[in-house]
Amino acid sequence: MKVKALSRSKASTERECVGDLRKQQRNLDPVYHPMQRSREMARAVTSAKMERMFAKPLVGNFGNGHMDAVYHTAISRKSLLPLLSGSADGKVSLWDLPTRTCVSTLNAHSQAVTGLTFGIDQDFYSCSKDGTVRRFSIPEVLAGNGNAGTESNLNGGFVNTWRINGSFQSIDHQWNSERQFVTASDSAVQLWTPERSTPIQSHGDLWGSADTVNVVRFHPSEPQLIANCSMDRGIGLHDLRTASAMKKTVLRMRSNDLQWNPMEPLNFVVGNEDHNAYTFDMRKLSQPTHIYKGHMNAVMSVSWAPTGREFCTGSYDRTFARKRFAFLYGTYQESEDDSKQKKVVVEAIYEPPQEPDSDAAEGFEQLEDPLEDKVEEIAKLLGLENVGWIFGHPPREDGLVFTAAEIIMAAELQLEAAGGIEETPFVTIKVVKGKDGTVGVEAFQVSQQCMAMAAEEALEIGTDLGVCKVNETFSAIQEGKESKTIDNNFFLTVVPIVQHTSEVFVSQFPRVNRDLDDRMPSKDELKRQLSKSGTSGWNFIDLLSDFNLLIYLTEYLDITADYPKICQSVTDRTIPLDDGYKIIITSMAGIDGAY
Repeated sequence: MKVKALSRSKASTERECVGDLRKQQRNLDPVYHPMQRSREMARAVTSAKMERMFAKPLVGNFGNGHMDAVYHTAISRKSLLPLLSGSADGKVSLWDLPTRTCVSTLNAHSQAVTGLTFGIDQDFYSCSKDGTVRRFSIPEVLAGNGNAGTESNLNGGFVNTWRINGSFQSIDHQWNSERQFVTASDSAVQLWTPERSTPIQSHGDLWGSADTVNVVRFHPSEPQLIANCSMDRGIGLHDLRTASAMKKTVLRMRSNDLQWNPMEPLNFVVGNEDHNAYTFDMRKLSQPTHIYKGHMNAVMSVSWAPTGREFCTGSYDRTFARKRFAFLYGTYQESEDDSKQKKVVVEAIYEPPQEPDSDAAEGFEQLEDPLEDKVEEIAKLLGLENVGWIFGHPPREDGLVFTAAEIIMAAELQLEAAGGIEETPFVTIKVVKGKDGTVGVEAFQVSQQCMAMAAEEALEIGTDLGVCKVNETFSAIQEGKESKTIDNNFFLTVVPIVQHTSEVFVSQFPRVNRDLDDRMPSKDELKRQLSKSGTSGWNFIDLLSDFNLLIYLTEYLDITADYPKICQSVTDRTIPLDDGYKIIITSMAGIDGAY
């Protein structure tokens, strides 16, 4: 008997260097990776989202950024060139805006930076949770020197330090020629000058409350007037001349930021935890002058444009600041297995006119659509029909898959597609960004029982989003007992998603009715798309086979006389498009020469 020992070289298992990654053995058998298709789908959607994030109107990023989260930024009131940013690791970076390069990075604090502001002497101040305020000279920062003294961890440019027992929450410098700055600490507001190591004023009992003041701002034209926001949900004005509180109003939730209007100093805006922004007139704090809605989470920062006519807001809702929906157009095809079930093949997406409405149960309001008949006619000529709808929403609490409003809307659309309480492949797709930043795409159908109850108007929207309320004239039996509510998940059936690449249609032209995009349907976009003809394997009819482009062309071509011939060439490539239509369409796009 011959015995042969198996041997394996060390090179196949060991790393050449300590810094090399360890080799991982993988079994590529699809049996052991049942979620591979859905995982690749999630990666593809995430990649598409990232591509949109780094498209216009994003101009560019600043160098390599920070190693930790950026908590605060500040720009100079006298110059548009410098920009400051402070991060959670206590570092402050000075940036050059035109070149978007980092001029200097300072180890300013040992804990997170909570505030930044520019002074009037080519200097800037930073405050932190470590209980320090530090002042830096910009010329010395650029030169890379300075009097660091015992602060050995600081880079060049350091001028002075102020300390308190506790932590700082906010800082601001006066707008005029006086060299004074104000800070908000755990339970007090302090007024400082660079010449003294202690505050010249300290107000620790504002309006009889010892709650933390989290935001403090100097008035642009009244140097002795400050506004502040506190953790007791208050917004108040304080007069430094008399060292007394003037006015205060209390909102339902805490305010996270406050900024004065630079052109109309009587007015200011605050960003609140209740997802809204409020503008106030300082002469009448009893009620806001305007309420700005639209965010789906707490408004963390606000900033005015230099004109004072508009402002921008930043919120925790990240990508999905708006809830939107669209209709899916495609075909029903027989399933390839023996189940005799039909599958939905989506070829195009159309977004009807809509507005975000936080007061509406659906989160949006569908507007009257002047293109509805034209869209349906184009879909019919292309051999497509409405096969489903898709919507996106911000992250929700765990377990809430559909709201009652979404269940009822899905049931009504399924009823319309089936022509009654009948079985239909009509599908509902939802897109959501999770709390970890990943984008998920899921497909569902509601049951025929849900369709029947929606047809009889037995389902209603209640205060609990996770359940459908049963109309008082109907009775619902669950587990042998009468129930006034039905869990939304009871109506849902999960539909598997398979990735599909259309062999006929493309989707490159900007979508109509999408006002939040930086690209809008126009002749320039038409020229951009059709100019690709003859490059990278594209031809004219390939680029014309775009559902949203065909919708845009209805402004110039007749839907009855022209579109039957165009759509026939799109769906059947053996039928050439008349040269006359090519000349008309290219001339509209401003393209000269061959097509």
